[in-house]
Amino acid sequence: MVIVYIMNLLAELLSSRVRAGMLHLLFDGTEQELHMRELARRSGCAIGTIQSELKKWWRSTW
Repeated sequence: MVIVYIMNLLAELLSSRVRAGMLHLLFDGTEQELHMRELARRSGCAIGTIQSELKKWWRSTW
């Protein structure tokens, strides 16, 4: 049961190019805090796209 949940969560997280880019920026090993605007600037995505993906990500973890 736990493995199925984890696999579904991974599929959801990696189903989007934007999410994959955000994960790369957030967990690149530098332990640097990034605001949404900085995520948007570094990823090249619009702030609205970043907000939308973060909302989806937040909902999928709860």
